[in-house]
Amino acid sequence: MRTPGRFFFIFLANARNLKSAVAFSRNAFSQVHWEPIARKTKKRTTDASALARLVLKTLHAIFLGDERKRLIGEERQKAARDAGKGLRKAMKRGRALQCCEVFSIINAAIKARGRAVLFPESASPARVEALSHIIARFIIKLRMHNVKIKNAQVYTAALVDIMSVGLTHQGVPLVPKLAWVAESAPGDVQYSAAAGINCRAMSMAVRHIKRLLVTDGLMANLELQCQI
Repeated sequence: MRTPGRFFFIFLANARNLKSAVAFSRNAFSQVHWEPIARKTKKRTTDASALARLVLKTLHAIFLGDERKRLIGEERQKAARDAGKGLRKAMKRGRALQCCEVFSIINAAIKARGRAVLFPESASPARVEALSHIIARFIIKLRMHNVKIKNAQVYTAALVDIMSVGLTHQGVPLVPKLAWVAESAPGDVQYSAAAGINCRAMSMAVRHIKRLLVTDGLMANLELQCQI
């Protein structure tokens, strides 16, 4: 038979065990609750040298990359097939074709593909590297004016597209036209395959740059002028 004294000592022992258990659970909960969670975040390229390397890598893919060369070969094969179809269609008319007609059909098939069939013969590694410094300086200038540039690769491709034709407002050159870029820039759809540039994002970047360089009052923004 258990006496009240024994119940008292059993209660104290259980209370001590319960207290230590509660303390242990609190410590464990505190460690789990307050332990920092490591999250993967995409680091934006802000360092000037790192930005220059990224721009150079993008330009190399656009002008000198193996994928660009493969795309040009495919487009030339498509142009040859189109020219063959045009010649067969013309020959069905029942008369011999003159040389000028043959050249005209072939020329039309090539022109229909635009810059997609042209090899970037004017693009040399030295020119591409010099262009990378120009574009990197321009992107840094935009960021210094609190312009958000989330994807430097997209803006690099957008500037290449603008430099192939140039941008002038009221006689003021805002983005210079470079002859070798005009001769070597890829076709519109080749930016995506050659350098992994999203075409829609690139179009938005082109419009964004043009809005920055021409103010709401239709005035040229000389502070953001791209200089060589």
